[in-house]
Amino acid sequence: MADECGKTLAEADIELCEAIDFARYYGEQAVALERPGLRFAPFGLISVIPPWNFPVAIACGGILAALAAGNSVIFKPAPEARRCGSLIHDALLAASLPPGLVAFVPTDEDDAGRRVIE
Repeated sequence: MADECGKTLAEADIELCEAIDFARYYGEQAVALERPGLRFAPFGLISVIPPWNFPVAIACGGILAALAAGNSVIFKPAPEARRCGSLIHDALLAASLPPGLVAFVPTDEDDAGRRVIE
């Protein structure tokens, strides 16, 4: 975050703590969605496109909320925060997330990037 987005150590620490809070919260919420007699119907595919100035917390919050609700994700980080996005994706895979559940798409804001956004 410091290298790519110019965050100070204090700002990066706060953002990382927020990402961890999201992980705990959405993990708890995923379990809470499992109730007898309820029919659970996820949307399917969710795009998560965080801004460059909150490359970790907002990305993790969006991805984890979508996963907790049973969706798959297209994750397109801001071009200025590709490395942060790559590390988030690596962490998800290291946590035994099935490959392909989160598609990491580090595109520019060109035609390909706009197609993901639209």
